[in-house]
Amino acid sequence: GVIGQGRDVDFSSGHLRAQFGGVAAELGRERVQLGGGGEESLLLGSLLPSNFDYLRLTATFGRFAFSHLHASLLADATLENGTLPFGPFAEIPPKYVAAHLVSFGPFAGVRASLGEAVIYSGRPFEIGYLNPFNFLKSQEHYLRDRDNSFMYASLSVNPFNGVFLEGEFMLDDLIFGNIGTKYW
Repeated sequence: GVIGQGRDVDFSSGHLRAQFGGVAAELGRERVQLGGGGEESLLLGSLLPSNFDYLRLTATFGRFAFSHLHASLLADATLENGTLPFGPFAEIPPKYVAAHLVSFGPFAGVRASLGEAVIYSGRPFEIGYLNPFNFLKSQEHYLRDRDNSFMYASLSVNPFNGVFLEGEFMLDDLIFGNIGTKYW
């Protein structure tokens, strides 16, 4: 469809997934959620304005799960006059997100998740953020602290049928030296 002043929007989606036991690799273009939440998550919500391209690696061992995601996001490219650039020569900087999430549970109706993510833009793809075994915050420091990293935690409890309690916490602008101070 056409929106506004000649802007075309395409909502195509699809993915390719290879799974070997509890380990899987997926390459796709669609809406993805990573983190707690039934329909949305503070870490990476599924209600984004459009689909995005991603590479996702997952491993599940019993009640423990690990996810790594690296995705291309649609950058905000609003010009100074408030219009959006369009056409074959429009300069729109690339924007990416990389995230890790470890989940435990459910154990007696309790599930906990811990995660980290980094958003970066204005430069080409960073291969260091593709490594699922590397702490993203450490990689961000190595790359001269140019990116936006954050930490994430969620807890959900299902004490009995019909009752589901859930909470999420996200800490942005993480500075390790200020942990334990009143900086935030």
